Amino acid sequence: GMGRVMPYTFAAFSVAAISIIGLPPTLGFLAKWDMLEGAVESEQFLFVVVIGLGTMLNTAYFLPIIYKAFLTLPAVISKML
Repeated sequence: GMGRVMPYTFAAFSVAAISIIGLPPTLGFLAKWDMLEGAVESEQFLFVVVIGLGTMLNTAYFLPIIYKAFLTLPAVISKML
């Protein structure tokens, strides 16, 4: 629940994490799109797989942090309940 305690910090973290994941309309998406386009044009399909796996790992790592930061109660409040 730290997103409620430090909203600006976690908002910036969320934007950065979404860019690292490569979701549109961030520049991370454009960078991954260009890398994928270049890998497909040069028929380097192993790199396409590696970029895809990296995107899935980034998603699995960052989205739970964002979820817990904004959609759960802070530890101090949950102890009071």
